[in-house]
Amino acid sequence: RITSTMTCINNNSIIHKNLLHNNYNINAAEVEKLYPSGLKSFGDTIPQAYLDEWTRFLMDMGKALEKAGLEREKDYRLWLRGHYSADGRVEYFFYNFLGKDLPSAEWEAQFQEVIKEYIKTFRFNYPINRKFSQCGSAILQATK
Repeated sequence: RITSTMTCINNNSIIHKNLLHNNYNINAAEVEKLYPSGLKSFGDTIPQAYLDEWTRFLMDMGKALEKAGLEREKDYRLWLRGHYSADGRVEYFFYNFLGKDLPSAEWEAQFQEVIKEYIKTFRFNYPINRKFSQCGSAILQATK
């Protein structure tokens, strides 16, 4: 569930806090209605190819951070949710850092810029043929 402390990025802008209050021309609850969970498309058996695409999204995100030289002295835990168009383009990316080790504001600003560029070109290559979302958590491992 998206909370009021989430940050949202789309390929045009970074939309900061208070998303549930529509202070930034986005209503998170409405976004959730428009992008139902991709997992609900499958019933009891989730295709491995779908899970592989989600893994690729996370791995490619890590590669984009590495390519940008965005180093980390600590591991950062991250909750994230991608909202995808019917053809697999990322339309919204919500995230929140979790735990006691949080990145600095400067590091997070750089992270946002890298993600904004990354989601412009990523395509989720699994044929769902409707808008959908996928969420999960990840650990951005220390690089130093």
